[in-house]
Amino acid sequence: MDNIQIQADLFPRGLCQPDNGFRFAVDALLLAAFETPRKHSKILDMGCGCAVVGLGVLLLYPQKNLRVHGIDKQSEMICCARENISRLQMQDRLTVSRMDIETQTNQVINEKYDLVLTNPPYNTTQSGRKPENSSKLISSFGIDGKETLQMFIDYAKKSLKNKGRLSLIFRSERIQEILVCMNENKFAPKRMRFIHGQKDKESRLVLMTAIKNAAPGGCMMEPPLILYKNDTLTPEALQFCPFLTCNCKRS
Repeated sequence: MDNIQIQADLFPRGLCQPDNGFRFAVDALLLAAFETPRKHSKILDMGCGCAVVGLGVLLLYPQKNLRVHGIDKQSEMICCARENISRLQMQDRLTVSRMDIETQTNQVINEKYDLVLTNPPYNTTQSGRKPENSSKLISSFGIDGKETLQMFIDYAKKSLKNKGRLSLIFRSERIQEILVCMNENKFAPKRMRFIHGQKDKESRLVLMTAIKNAAPGGCMMEPPLILYKNDTLTPEALQFCPFLTCNCKRS
């Protein structure tokens, strides 16, 4: 916690982000706080953007000797990520590279990571209003429904060691698609937590951790996480993700 307080001026509010492009939201912070990495873990941040998830994990667990590598297809995001890594002096623990996983899906990828974290594009090309900004379009919309989600999960499978873990955050309304893609790629969901904006509102986001080549069954359904009571973040939300202190009240 002390480490988080020390970096409060730089993370998350002070992160470098594209002026007119896609900007991270609360879902990235929730993902960073969801999974507890084991010591010396090698972590892949897939679709890393400005490196918010990878930096968040490293700030939460400074003593675990973690190594994170982030990949993203957008050059401007990688530039922002490198600037943020430099500002927070994380060069020895976090690296990033430009990569389009769509062009890598048929290539052999070393199964070297212990954990993959990802926040795939939520929308499909058949739904939602398309932003004119190309960065926002790429970050928010996939190729077409299940195919985009399948592409991310397939790449995670090729990147993870046997029994490695995949953690993601995605839209709750697409939970069936997530489970189908997990099953097709031999992932067994083991943890699941639904996120609610308010206690009496439907869930819009779900956090999930699945294990590669694990036996099915034994998925722990954690209590729903309620983010706000009226317009103020709940104690439970702040305990779950201390980075949310940057937004204690809705603007």
